[in-house]
Amino acid sequence: MYIKDAYKKKGGKKYSCLALVETGRTRKVPRQKIILTLGKVGVPKGQWPLLAEVFEGCALRVSCKA
Repeated sequence: MYIKDAYKKKGGKKYSCLALVETGRTRKVPRQKIILTLGKVGVPKGQWPLLAEVFEGCALRVSCKA
């Protein structure tokens, strides 16, 4: 999982936000799936990998309980 800039258009305006993305592969090509939209977060770009690790750790703990 990783964090990336995501953009949305609404009413002719372009809005920026962060998204937690999971990479997977189909038979032919790699695909990215947005897992969670984070909105505007005041985290410097250099710390995005750490943020992704935090969310991944939380996801693993939740799925292990099920």
